[in-house]
Amino acid sequence: MFIASKAFTQTNEPISDVVYDFDITRESWITVKKLLESYNLGSRFSFLHDEEVTFGHSNSTIVGAISYGNKRSINWYLMTEKRMPKSECTLDISCVATETNNDNYVLFSKEVIHENTYYFICANVERINVTFEYSVEYLQPISTCSNGFVIDTIPPSTGCVLVTSSSGYITGNVVDLSWNGFKDNVDAKYFGYPSDIPSYAYQIGTRKGTGDIQPFREAGMYEHISYKLNDKCQDGMALFFTVKAFDNSGLSSLSTSEEVIIDRSPPSVGRVIIERDDRPIVYVTSDLFNAIVHGFEDVHSGIKNFEISIGSKSDIEDIAQNIVFQNHAVNIDGTSLFIDGHVYFLFAKAVNRAGLQSLPAVATFVVDRTPPEGGYVFDGHWNQSTDVDFQINMHKLNCHWTGFADIQSSISHYMVGLGTHLGDDDVEPMLHVGLQNDHSWNSSFSAGQIYYCSVTVCNKAGLCISKASDGILLDNSPPIAGVVRMDNFR
Repeated sequence: MFIASKAFTQTNEPISDVVYDFDITRESWITVKKLLESYNLGSRFSFLHDEEVTFGHSNSTIVGAISYGNKRSINWYLMTEKRMPKSECTLDISCVATETNNDNYVLFSKEVIHENTYYFICANVERINVTFEYSVEYLQPISTCSNGFVIDTIPPSTGCVLVTSSSGYITGNVVDLSWNGFKDNVDAKYFGYPSDIPSYAYQIGTRKGTGDIQPFREAGMYEHISYKLNDKCQDGMALFFTVKAFDNSGLSSLSTSEEVIIDRSPPSVGRVIIERDDRPIVYVTSDLFNAIVHGFEDVHSGIKNFEISIGSKSDIEDIAQNIVFQNHAVNIDGTSLFIDGHVYFLFAKAVNRAGLQSLPAVATFVVDRTPPEGGYVFDGHWNQSTDVDFQINMHKLNCHWTGFADIQSSISHYMVGLGTHLGDDDVEPMLHVGLQNDHSWNSSFSAGQIYYCSVTVCNKAGLCISKASDGILLDNSPPIAGVVRMDNFR
């Protein structure tokens, strides 16, 4: 507990013109009472000074005293101002009571001393000469007042305790703690003391008002400290910081901070998928596409939001920055941002409620908004140099194609089908043939029927085009015999 004191200068000269305030309920009063008889206090002056009371408590009994009164008649006054009465005590509004005695001290009735009120005890002594057997002592007059006292029964008002945090979370190993607003009903400066609240202490606990992490530790007159978390502090733990403010009479009040939670670790990294495609490289076919994040976790403070950025390289976020979203999916508008055929990197981070970011999950994508181009479809075997329009084989049809290209994402695969009309596959349904450039069907086909080979070409972005041959006619019968006429030609 803080002990209030005022500065003094030690002296070996007799001091008889000072009025002290003492609490006779203290054990030291017996010693003090004896010292008051001394002509020269010497080194004991500091003891007398230390025992002087400015701030009493409800059980205190305050007396006013002077040293070396030498049995003179002393007029004592209990005042609410630090001055002698202007006239008789009964005529001075600041004079509460008066007593006259030949002692070195005076005890006023407790009935006239009210709690939490400022009082001063003043002494008035006439000058006298004291004749001894061989000498005469000339005692100077005394007219002075004590420094004052108050019976203080009201503790300081509570204040506000603030913990520097990120939205209620402690993210580092050092915590900045500050407090303000503690006030006392007694103006200590009125009595010459530097502060109404001369001392603070703080404690830290996992529950409000407890100190299981850090018992009360003195902070002096400071109103802020930096505290390094000890080994008891674990991520996910809730902490309360309590500050105790002492006034000069030793009364105290407590204020506790709001709950803060320790979270010094970022979320664990998860995955990000573009358009529900988890291939190593995803092909984006539109200015608008979506990304889905999953697997990010934070067990201490939870996930607050996600952030997505896009870069042209794996370590640069230069295309789009900090697209914030709360759900696990986000729509991205890449209008005017991307160039077809280029590789881009999408970075996804999770941010916890403490404001800490995870490492990024990365998805690689290529923008391709156009289908393959060019290409021709031919009837006949691939080793035939020209397109075939007729054949007599009724059991096998051949088809081949060439010239298709896609410079952005390249060709993914071909599909081929056979139909009786241009673009149809009513004879043979579309068949995935990979990257083959030809296909044959073995079946029983109809003579006199034109068959069309249809080819669908898709790039790795999933964009496709379809083209068909100009058809092949099956004809396995010779022409019908005609009539030959002979006539005379002249």
